[in-house]
Amino acid sequence: MGFKIHSDKKIDNHVATANKNIATIKNGSHSLFVSVRKAHAELGCCEKSMERYKAKVNCDRSTVNKIIKIATSEFVMANLDGLPNAWSTLYEIAKYAQRRNIGEMTALMGSGALSPSKTKKEIVASLRCKVNAITTAPISATRTAVTSTYAVGASVVIQMTGLSDENLARANQLVKELKDIGCAVEAIDAPKNARQVA
Repeated sequence: MGFKIHSDKKIDNHVATANKNIATIKNGSHSLFVSVRKAHAELGCCEKSMERYKAKVNCDRSTVNKIIKIATSEFVMANLDGLPNAWSTLYEIAKYAQRRNIGEMTALMGSGALSPSKTKKEIVASLRCKVNAITTAPISATRTAVTSTYAVGASVVIQMTGLSDENLARANQLVKELKDIGCAVEAIDAPKNARQVA
């Protein structure tokens, strides 16, 4: 039994067809979001009108609510071309953008955490791990310094110095929990004599 290797021309024809259809879907989604945004702007001030609108749109209520959330997100609509096509991913970004300032969201775009090639799981992990905190405790002269610095999801650097055994165990658990929800956690610049956290 042999394998047939297809020509680049045949493969490229199929790729061109798929890319054309993807562009059609993407343009259709953009048009849908623009039309829903316009409807929300005109009807949104009247709850009964919006309820009637939602009931008449040809999809389930949950999907309509998600589309409205996406369409009314200033950040998502301004950056639609630089975000994934999947509505469920756009919905997660819209929810997060509602609770954060534009600077944080722009920083996430700039870092590559939000891009068309990212999966929903990767984006949700980046959104959940977005914390700007650096904590340090003074080093005790009577105790060996415990220092570990971590970059988490390219969004967080946590420095822990002088932790007690109890707090080190707690830090281990927290780092494990971050890993469990999909955060990329990596040790950076840890001194050679430091006890490593997770």
